Amino acid sequence: MITEALRAAIDLEQRGHDYYADIAAHADNPLTKVVFSSLADEELQHVERAKQLCGESGAGESPSVLLGSVQDAVRAMFEESDWSKRKTWHMDNAAAYEYAAELERQSIVLYGGLADETESSAERGFFLRLQEEEMGHLSALQNVCNYLDHTADWFASEEIQVWNWMNM
Repeated sequence: MITEALRAAIDLEQRGHDYYADIAAHADNPLTKVVFSSLADEELQHVERAKQLCGESGAGESPSVLLGSVQDAVRAMFEESDWSKRKTWHMDNAAAYEYAAELERQSIVLYGGLADETESSAERGFFLRLQEEEMGHLSALQNVCNYLDHTADWFASEEIQVWNWMNM
Protein backbone atom coordinates (compact mmCIF):
# COMPACT_ATOMS: atom_id res chain seq x y z
CA MET A 1 0.00 0.00 0.00
CA ILE A 2 1.33 3.43 -0.94
CA THR A 3 1.28 5.92 1.91
CA GLU A 4 0.28 9.51 1.25
CA ALA A 5 3.90 10.56 1.81
CA LEU A 6 5.23 8.09 -0.73
CA ARG A 7 2.52 9.09 -3.23
CA ALA A 8 3.64 12.74 -2.89
CA ALA A 9 7.25 11.68 -3.47
CA ILE A 10 6.34 9.56 -6.49
CA ASP A 11 4.28 12.38 -8.01
CA LEU A 12 7.04 14.96 -7.49
CA GLU A 13 9.74 12.67 -8.87
CA GLN A 14 7.61 11.81 -11.92
CA ARG A 15 7.00 15.52 -12.56
CA GLY A 16 10.74 16.15 -12.30
CA HIS A 17 11.51 13.28 -14.66
CA ASP A 18 9.05 14.51 -17.28
CA TYR A 19 10.39 18.07 -17.10
CA TYR A 20 14.06 17.05 -17.24
CA ALA A 21 13.49 14.63 -20.12
CA ASP A 22 11.72 17.34 -22.12
CA ILE A 23 14.54 19.84 -21.57
CA ALA A 24 17.16 17.23 -22.52
CA ALA A 25 15.27 16.36 -25.69
CA HIS A 26 15.15 20.00 -26.83
CA ALA A 27 18.53 21.33 -25.63
CA ASP A 28 21.07 22.54 -28.16
CA ASN A 29 23.93 22.71 -25.69
CA PRO A 30 25.49 19.25 -25.23
CA LEU A 31 26.24 19.96 -21.57
CA THR A 32 22.62 20.92 -20.87
CA LYS A 33 21.50 17.78 -22.71
CA VAL A 34 23.72 15.55 -20.55
CA VAL A 35 22.82 17.26 -17.27
CA PHE A 36 19.07 17.10 -17.82
CA SER A 37 19.15 13.60 -19.27
CA SER A 38 21.04 12.38 -16.19
CA LEU A 39 18.63 14.16 -13.87
CA ALA A 40 15.67 12.61 -15.71
CA ASP A 41 17.16 9.14 -15.29
CA GLU A 42 17.76 9.70 -11.59
CA GLU A 43 14.25 10.99 -10.96
CA LEU A 44 12.83 7.87 -12.62
CA GLN A 45 15.04 5.75 -10.36
CA HIS A 46 13.58 7.64 -7.37
CA VAL A 47 10.07 6.72 -8.51
CA GLU A 48 11.02 3.05 -8.73
CA ARG A 49 12.73 3.10 -5.33
CA ALA A 50 9.69 4.72 -3.71
CA LYS A 51 7.52 2.00 -5.22
CA GLN A 52 9.91 -0.63 -3.89
CA LEU A 53 9.67 0.85 -0.43
CA CYS A 54 5.92 0.41 -0.34
CA GLY A 55 6.10 -3.08 -1.82
CA GLU A 56 4.62 -2.24 -5.21
CA SER A 57 7.61 -3.52 -7.17
CA GLY A 58 10.08 -5.10 -4.81
CA ALA A 59 10.73 -6.56 -1.41
CA GLY A 60 9.34 -3.61 0.52
CA GLU A 61 12.61 -2.81 2.24
CA SER A 62 14.29 0.57 2.21
CA PRO A 63 16.06 0.82 -1.16
CA SER A 64 19.40 2.52 -1.49
CA VAL A 65 19.84 5.91 -3.09
CA LEU A 66 22.90 6.24 -5.29
CA LEU A 67 24.73 9.55 -5.37
CA GLY A 68 26.93 11.07 -8.02
CA SER A 69 25.71 9.91 -11.40
CA VAL A 70 25.00 13.46 -12.69
CA GLN A 71 28.54 14.45 -11.82
CA ASP A 72 29.85 11.24 -13.42
CA ALA A 73 27.94 11.95 -16.65
CA VAL A 74 29.21 15.54 -16.82
CA ARG A 75 32.76 14.43 -16.02
CA ALA A 76 32.68 11.85 -18.83
CA MET A 77 31.53 14.55 -21.21
CA PHE A 78 34.35 16.85 -20.16
CA GLU A 79 36.88 14.08 -20.60
CA GLU A 80 35.59 13.52 -24.15
CA SER A 81 35.70 17.16 -25.21
CA ASP A 82 38.59 19.57 -25.38
CA TRP A 83 38.61 23.23 -24.37
CA SER A 84 37.97 24.44 -27.93
CA LYS A 85 34.61 22.62 -27.91
CA ARG A 86 33.73 23.62 -24.36
CA LYS A 87 34.33 27.32 -24.93
CA THR A 88 31.54 27.31 -27.53
CA TRP A 89 29.04 26.08 -24.95
CA HIS A 90 26.78 28.81 -23.69
CA MET A 91 23.82 29.09 -21.40
CA ASP A 92 21.06 28.01 -23.74
CA ASN A 93 18.18 27.88 -21.31
CA ALA A 94 18.68 29.78 -18.07
CA ALA A 95 14.96 29.52 -17.26
CA ALA A 96 15.18 25.72 -17.43
CA TYR A 97 18.04 25.71 -14.94
CA GLU A 98 16.18 28.11 -12.64
CA TYR A 99 13.01 26.02 -12.71
CA ALA A 100 14.99 22.81 -12.20
CA ALA A 101 16.74 24.35 -9.18
CA GLU A 102 13.35 25.33 -7.77
CA LEU A 103 12.06 21.76 -8.26
CA GLU A 104 15.08 20.47 -6.38
CA ARG A 105 14.56 22.99 -3.56
CA GLN A 106 10.92 21.90 -3.27
CA SER A 107 12.02 18.27 -3.14
CA ILE A 108 14.56 19.00 -0.41
CA VAL A 109 11.92 20.70 1.74
CA LEU A 110 9.30 18.03 1.05
CA TYR A 111 11.59 15.12 1.89
CA GLY A 112 12.86 16.79 5.06
CA GLY A 113 9.29 17.33 6.20
CA LEU A 114 8.22 13.81 5.25
CA ALA A 115 11.19 12.36 7.14
CA ASP A 116 10.17 14.32 10.23
CA GLU A 117 6.51 13.33 9.97
CA THR A 118 6.69 9.62 9.20
CA GLU A 119 6.57 7.00 11.91
CA SER A 120 8.22 4.40 9.69
CA SER A 121 11.97 4.14 10.14
CA ALA A 122 12.31 2.70 6.62
CA GLU A 123 10.45 5.68 5.14
CA ARG A 124 12.41 8.15 7.29
CA GLY A 125 15.72 6.71 6.13
CA PHE A 126 14.54 6.71 2.53
CA PHE A 127 13.35 10.33 2.65
CA LEU A 128 16.59 11.49 4.27
CA ARG A 129 18.68 9.73 1.62
CA LEU A 130 16.44 11.11 -1.11
CA GLN A 131 16.78 14.60 0.39
CA GLU A 132 20.57 14.21 0.29
CA GLU A 133 20.46 13.19 -3.36
CA GLU A 134 18.25 16.16 -4.22
CA MET A 135 20.80 18.42 -2.52
CA GLY A 136 23.39 16.91 -4.83
CA HIS A 137 21.15 17.64 -7.83
CA LEU A 138 20.75 21.25 -6.73
CA SER A 139 24.50 21.60 -6.31
CA ALA A 140 25.07 20.07 -9.76
CA LEU A 141 22.59 22.45 -11.38
CA GLN A 142 24.14 25.46 -9.67
CA ASN A 143 27.65 24.37 -10.61
CA VAL A 144 26.87 23.79 -14.29
CA CYS A 145 24.75 26.95 -14.50
CA ASN A 146 27.60 29.01 -13.04
CA TYR A 147 30.06 27.36 -15.42
CA LEU A 148 27.90 28.20 -18.44
CA ASP A 149 26.64 31.62 -17.43
CA HIS A 150 29.48 33.04 -15.31
CA THR A 151 32.55 31.19 -16.51
CA ALA A 152 35.08 33.76 -15.28
CA ASP A 153 33.49 33.78 -11.83
CA TRP A 154 33.35 30.00 -11.87
CA PHE A 155 37.09 29.81 -12.49
CA ALA A 156 37.68 32.20 -9.59
CA SER A 157 35.60 30.11 -7.16
CA GLU A 158 37.20 28.06 -4.46
CA GLU A 159 37.99 24.56 -5.68
CA ILE A 160 35.95 23.03 -2.88
CA GLN A 161 32.79 24.67 -4.27
CA VAL A 162 33.13 23.46 -7.84
CA TRP A 163 33.96 20.35 -9.75
CA ASN A 164 37.55 21.45 -10.38
CA TRP A 165 38.08 18.78 -13.01
CA MET A 166 35.89 20.94 -15.30
CA ASN A 167 38.99 23.13 -15.64
CA MET A 168 40.90 20.49 -17.66
